[in-house]
Amino acid sequence: MPAPAALFLAPTAGGVALLNKKKQARRQQAAANKWSTQFPLVDDFASQQALIDKANLQLRTLQGKSGKGESKQAKVDRLQLSKWIGVMKAQAKDLKTGLDMASTNQGQAPSPAQIQNAALPMPPSPTRGADTSGAALSSQEVAQAEANGENIAADTKKPTNWLLIGGIAVGAILLFSLMRRK
Repeated sequence: MPAPAALFLAPTAGGVALLNKKKQARRQQAAANKWSTQFPLVDDFASQQALIDKANLQLRTLQGKSGKGESKQAKVDRLQLSKWIGVMKAQAKDLKTGLDMASTNQGQAPSPAQIQNAALPMPPSPTRGADTSGAALSSQEVAQAEANGENIAADTKKPTNWLLIGGIAVGAILLFSLMRRK
């Protein structure tokens, strides 16, 4: 009976590995967000250099606390901080050489009132024979959807649930093997 046990354990192990990978990705993103808010990128070279020095001090502090019983989050924090220091150093290098695009852009941004009153771009007219049943929404439909709090730009396609598909496949194989034995 080792074959049916393997059929149950393989998808379970795969599901656990997938959940651990997602958990690790969330942990890394949280650490990256933490460091990017604590040490933001600025448009002044001296300020950026001061932030880099503070970040390096923080990294040395984290490295001093590292030890045998260190948590996964502490390891991820230390790794993401070192990556963020690299990004900050690249920003400082760009500022030093004068490649900062944000500070050299002299164009004026439109005001919120101008954005609100701007005309919506017209969708291209459908070609002859094309299906236009759900191709475009009218401005009234868009306004109604926004008033209802709906996000019409959201992706409506749902991701594939591979764990469910694997479970169904395992169930079908087991059912087939039980039916064949009788």
